[in-house]
Amino acid sequence: MNANPGKPIPFALIIPCHNFVAGLPETLRRLAAWMPNTPSGTQVYFVDDGSTDATAKLLADFVSHQPSGYTLLKHKNNRGKGAALLTGLQACQDHFEAVVFTDCDLHYGLTVILDRILPALQNYDVVLLDRSWVRKHHWMSPWRRLSSSVFNRLVSILTGVNYRDTQAGLKGFRTTPLKHLWPLLRLQGFAFDIELLSLACFYRLPILQIPIAFDLAYQAPTHSTIHRFLSPITMVRDLFRINWYWKRGYYYSAPLVARIDATVYSVQVADEKENV
Repeated sequence: MNANPGKPIPFALIIPCHNFVAGLPETLRRLAAWMPNTPSGTQVYFVDDGSTDATAKLLADFVSHQPSGYTLLKHKNNRGKGAALLTGLQACQDHFEAVVFTDCDLHYGLTVILDRILPALQNYDVVLLDRSWVRKHHWMSPWRRLSSSVFNRLVSILTGVNYRDTQAGLKGFRTTPLKHLWPLLRLQGFAFDIELLSLACFYRLPILQIPIAFDLAYQAPTHSTIHRFLSPITMVRDLFRINWYWKRGYYYSAPLVARIDATVYSVQVADEKENV
């Protein structure tokens, strides 16, 4: 918990990018307009995940023309969203109290970070966006609604994550507990979010979901790395992998177990005099 609830938390914003040359200029324009309103010391980490187009060059040109506040990290080859986020996290974790992940298209905007996510991180270790209310009260195709319901059920059964929305691309974390979680992570693709949340739930980190409206008509850019048919299959496969890793004991963390033990109230056997 933050001892100074009115003081903004120093934070880093990690943005993984891969072959996003078409949408990148708009993303950079929005970031440049937003950054002057952020707390002093805010840092944006771009992670180019082995792009084969001009994404890396555009990012390098942008960063080189900024006085401060931006860092560019690169993967030689495409390794996946989770790997890109971990690269950013390893670079910033020792310098900030909080870290925020977002997609390179900034689909959920930037205002919510300062208005809702950072204030919430003063009392919670993990902050998620929740799009379920909008989905519930707006029309969706029967197939999309059914597939979403089935997927959420599988997530709950196989990983222990019971939150209604795990895949919104904007999340916030306090870095102190996150330092113990990320070395345990084993997935590098889009199921990275669920694996991380599975660990956060098991180790009882305080988690908050923030309801947010979004555009149901939004279509991912044509250059998106998300494959319409293969990605769901890959995601379901990764859910079973997470379940298997739990059963094999790969997610055990002594520091996080000790953190829980420190909060457990110990009830001693009643003294015989109390029973008299």
